[in-house]
Amino acid sequence: MKKLTGEQTKILYLPDEKNLVILGAAGSGKSLVALYKSVYLAIKYPSKKIGIVCFNKPIIEQIKTQHLPQLCQNLQIQVPRNISVTTYHSLVWNTLRKLNSGNEIKCLDFIKVNEKEKCINDSIKKLAEIEKYTDSRILNREIDFFKEEISWLQGMMVKTEEEYQELERTGRGRKNPVNKGEERELVYRIFKGYKYYRSQLNPPKYFDYDDISWKLEERKERIPDKDKFDFLIIDEFQDMDKAKIQSLTYLTKENGACILLGDYAQQILGTKISFKQLGVNNISKETFVKNYRNTKQISNLANILIEKGFITEEEDEKISRVSSRRDGEIPQLQQANSFEVYKNIISSFFTNKIGSNGIILMDPTSFKTIAKILKVLDLDNHVELYTINQVKGLEFDNVLVLDIDKSKYIEDYSNLEDNENNEVAKQLYVAITRATTNLALTYQNYDMNFYLGG
Repeated sequence: MKKLTGEQTKILYLPDEKNLVILGAAGSGKSLVALYKSVYLAIKYPSKKIGIVCFNKPIIEQIKTQHLPQLCQNLQIQVPRNISVTTYHSLVWNTLRKLNSGNEIKCLDFIKVNEKEKCINDSIKKLAEIEKYTDSRILNREIDFFKEEISWLQGMMVKTEEEYQELERTGRGRKNPVNKGEERELVYRIFKGYKYYRSQLNPPKYFDYDDISWKLEERKERIPDKDKFDFLIIDEFQDMDKAKIQSLTYLTKENGACILLGDYAQQILGTKISFKQLGVNNISKETFVKNYRNTKQISNLANILIEKGFITEEEDEKISRVSSRRDGEIPQLQQANSFEVYKNIISSFFTNKIGSNGIILMDPTSFKTIAKILKVLDLDNHVELYTINQVKGLEFDNVLVLDIDKSKYIEDYSNLEDNENNEVAKQLYVAITRATTNLALTYQNYDMNFYLGG
């Protein structure tokens, strides 16, 4: 277990009662600080309840089974019993379960993906029957468009059409907008229809992974103090939307404190919430600028995405990112678009490598194919395989990123300059910064030099 150094150490000694946001560059040790701070608080306040919450299940499992026990072993103490480590959805779902003793919510199951799509489609079909909307082009959009927009509405806690019409909608790009007026009217009606149709399922469903926070908000006054935290540490907060952050404040005691750690450049999940929108009062801010994880060559490659302006940050979100001074190999880029080529690259890259190994998939649909290759090469027990959305917060000594030109956010492969939103760059930034020592990237058709060229 690494020790805290320099700018990391001061976090332990800041006033405990004050809410705190820590913005840190990739590799700056935010998660390490979260761990140390939780143990520090648990020892200092043995009767108080401390929670660590993260969106990413693999990270939570690592903290529970590896990092927390290892840190406590190094400190020669038992793992404090007043520390709770959980994912966001587990925490909120368990709280709702306790509040639902009278079966007020008839079914506490999350709606399934196929059920959600059916409810959205039913809502679209119903609207298409109305003469006024028969020729509306937006009703012909792909189902993923409506799923994403509904997720955005849920994350921003938009509860009326009027509010939706007034809000600035970012992240869509000029080729994929949702215009004010009839288009937003229709999308909001589809959103309402979706909620109605899911309540008519057998058994009925009352929430999904994006609006379970709404159910908690409706019951916030009934949450007993014994179920709240004195100190709640929220890691990778940039991947939680407004609704989720606010719901976590309901699970913090009135005189308690929240510590939020994150990096807006790594926001690849959920709906971005700005520093000003956090909804956490009495808050101070600290920044970590030094990269302790990656070699100089890897961190320089990642920082190109910020230097070229693909990843934008508000003035109060900016971090002066300082690359590591640790020298290493130059990251490799090569083309791969067939089973045999993937197989050869994977075999070659991981041969004679020391340390932990990971493959990151920009295209999740290739998961089974790459898993099969790992098995054929007898590497399935030596190389961990993740999609880009699963790998947040993890790190490996050796990382191979496959299909960097297959991000779902690329709107026009023939003209990458037309991709206005920065989601592509954020995914690349996250993938690149998972590697501590050795990094290789592959592409199928487009080398992404527009993004990564120096």
